[in-house]
Amino acid sequence: MKKRIFRVPLLILCFALLLAGCTEAPSASLSESLTPAASPPSEPPAAVSASPAPEAPPEPEPDPTRPVAQNIPCMPQADGLSAIEGNVTVIDFSHADDGYFMVNYTGSNAIPRMFVTAPTGVEYRYYLHAGAGYQTFPLTEGPGTYSVIIWENAGGSSYSIADTASFTANVADDHTLYLYPNQLVDFQEDTALVATARQLAEGCKDDLELVERAYHYTMENLSYDDYKAATVKSGYVPDIDEVLSQGTGICFDYASVLATILRSQGVPTKLQVGNAYNPSDPSNPIYHAWVSVYTDETGWIDGLIQFDGVSWKLMDPTFADDEPSDFINNYVTNADNYTVIYNY
Repeated sequence: MKKRIFRVPLLILCFALLLAGCTEAPSASLSESLTPAASPPSEPPAAVSASPAPEAPPEPEPDPTRPVAQNIPCMPQADGLSAIEGNVTVIDFSHADDGYFMVNYTGSNAIPRMFVTAPTGVEYRYYLHAGAGYQTFPLTEGPGTYSVIIWENAGGSSYSIADTASFTANVADDHTLYLYPNQLVDFQEDTALVATARQLAEGCKDDLELVERAYHYTMENLSYDDYKAATVKSGYVPDIDEVLSQGTGICFDYASVLATILRSQGVPTKLQVGNAYNPSDPSNPIYHAWVSVYTDETGWIDGLIQFDGVSWKLMDPTFADDEPSDFINNYVTNADNYTVIYNY
């Protein structure tokens, strides 16, 4: 079939040359003339569409966590905007409305003291420390006039008045004031426990989980010091980092550690001291200290962590969903069983 296809064009070409002569070169070579035209490439068969792959299930979103405070949320300041300079003290109440005032004792007495009478009539008693600069004291008894008396030791158990002052505090927020450090819960940015608090707060889903972690950290790093409790001098103020380095402490040490962790992470925390009913000796109340915390979801949760003079007890943060224990009934739910005297 191919020979017949090639032979016919050749005869036609020869006959044309004889008629026209050889005066002009052919427009195309013989090989070009004889090359059959290329046929268009055949189209590939249409691809069979595959079924779409099933979509992968969405990645589960991580559980939300509370933010970790990288800096102490509330630090006291002595601005000097409202202050009284006395004989041996400068009393700065520029931030009285925020729930605190500051005192700088400039005298040289070995045992200066300060009595603060709140609008409620409760009297708070503190020791001052010469050369310590400004020290912070809470105004935890609500709005009203606070009266301050500075005493200096005159020998033995005798004291004389060195300074007096009074000022009005319009304290409206009953939880933010419990974020500030004060003389009994004393911490700074460079306090080692503040850095530890940041580590404890990592991954906590809410404030109550942080309370649990703070409690367990304190229990694992402190043991109760019976000797210190029996020999501690009046006016003792915890040094938090020193307490943790020694690994022992008394009730105020425990409370200061717990409150430092929580306050430095933005959880308002009360250190409360009072008397608890003693069923075995009703005339002799039990010394009692407890820590209460505030969250936006729950408000104040009173008595979350308690110290009964022997050991600390942690209540289940989900106690609202469970049957209350005897301990909760005796020390929290029945207000007649305990009396708050001081809030710090």
